[in-house]
This record gives sequence, structure tokens and C-alpha cells, in this order.
Amino acid sequence: MSEKIRLLIKENKNALFMLAVVTTLTIIGFFIKQSFFSDNLPAPQGSFITFEDYKQDLAEQKQQITTKLSIAHNKEKDILQAELTAIQAQTRNPKQSYETRIAQLKQRIQDLEAFRNNTPNHVKILSKAISTLKQGNDKQADTLLAQIEQNSADAIKIAAQAAFQRAKIAQDDIRYQDALKHYTRAQQLQPNKSLYLNELAFMLYTLGEYDKAIEYYELALASDLKTYGEDHPDVAIYRNNLGFAWGAKGQYDKAIGYYQLALEVFKKMLGETHPNTKIVVKNLKSAKQKLQQ
Repeated sequence: MSEKIRLLIKENKNALFMLAVVTTLTIIGFFIKQSFFSDNLPAPQGSFITFEDYKQDLAEQKQQITTKLSIAHNKEKDILQAELTAIQAQTRNPKQSYETRIAQLKQRIQDLEAFRNNTPNHVKILSKAISTLKQGNDKQADTLLAQIEQNSADAIKIAAQAAFQRAKIAQDDIRYQDALKHYTRAQQLQPNKSLYLNELAFMLYTLGEYDKAIEYYELALASDLKTYGEDHPDVAIYRNNLGFAWGAKGQYDKAIGYYQLALEVFKKMLGETHPNTKIVVKNLKSAKQKLQQ
């Protein structure tokens, strides 16, 4: 199944995100197009990161960010605060967030395996990256992917995919500044790829950069309108996301307009009982309630 077909549905609950094992990954609010794999099982014996190591890593990361915050300035402080908030949310329910972390590692491994199958010149490095992720060492995997990115200047698509995978790893690890940098790099290499535009927009939204997020969601929408036309679920995804971003700015009238357009397509193409349709119905109802307050 191609990454264009698979959907993720995003919902805020007790942590920044919580995985649900269905045909899509459910986290209410946003839709993110990408490949998907998750069975939400604890780490198998002898592989991935242990629960104790995971908790220790969270504690160390929290301490590092707290230290950086004490000397940070302006925009860097905003990013660090977003990271700290995410870590604090994960520590409130460590067992749940640990299961999410294992699922994220499995997703990254599947993505890299697909990347390796389509990139014969980098099989050895990608195999090493996969191996390091299986041990929970995402930073070493990032270093290996950086080699591909740096050595693939003549192969734009490969370099962009390497940057994108680095962004996903950094985002999973709550290193938002790195994630933003890598998403930006991927999008710059392939400016019209809607997947990269959407992920970059979501990261900007996460960091409170709503105007910039809207700008990139609009570009993603324009790209898929050109590719698919009006009546396509991918187009509805970006209209939903734009509705969510406008809602964050308090402009609920604009949010409602985008939700209504998204809902029309989802009802027509997916039906009224599809999870995506139900998500937009909830978003639309919430926006209307806030507009009346």
C-alpha cells in the first residue's frame, strides 16, 4: 500500500499522541499522510529499548531540556518549551507512552525497509540504520541517514527521503528543532511533494507557528488539487488540517468553511461511518460551538 493511500488521524489525549491499532492511526484533529505500521505490543525480549531504559531516557532528556531552557532565548525557548511539555505528558503515563515509542520504532523500521528496497546504492547503510533502530538507538540511525543525505546531492529524491526519515526519528524522540530542520530540508529538496509539506506544516503547528503552518497546508492542498482534483480524500485531509489551524488562531468561521468542504468529500468518497468522516464531523461541531461562545 502506497504512502499516498494510507492515512493517520491525529487526536490529542493525555500525551501528544496515542496510537490506536486500526486500519489507520487515530489521534483526533489532524490527518497525516504517510506509511503506517503498528501493533502496539510491548518490546519483544532482547530487542528495542527496555521500559526501564525508556524511563531513564525520558528523565535525562527532561533534565537536558530544562537546563537549556534556563539559558535559551526567544524562538529557541519556544521550541524547548514545546519539547518539555511533550515529555511531561509522556511521563504522566509512562507505560502507555512506552508502547507508543515501540510502535514508533517499528514504523520507522518499516519505512526504512521500504526505503532500502527502493535505494539499491545505499543498502548497506540503511541495513545498519535498521539494525540500530531495532536496538532503540535512533541517534545512530540518524547519523547513518545523514550520510545518505549528504552523499546524495545528485539524487534529490533519495536525499529528500533521507531528510524526511531523519525528521520522523527526531519528532518521535521529541527533538522538535531537529525535526523542523529536517522536514524543511526534505521540502526544499522536493518543494511540491504534499507529504513533506503536510508534515512540515504539522510540526510548525506543534510549535505554535500557525501562520506558517497554514502557508504549507495551503501548498499541500494546491499540490494534491492539481494531482487528484476536488473529489479525493487527500484533498479533504488538507482542508481538515487547514480548518484545525485556522481554529487555533480563533478564526472559527474560516475553520468551519474548510471542515465543511472536507466533510463533503469524505461523505462522498468514504461514507458517513468512516473514521475520517467522523473526525471531521467532531471538528466541525467543535468549531461551531466555539464560534457561538
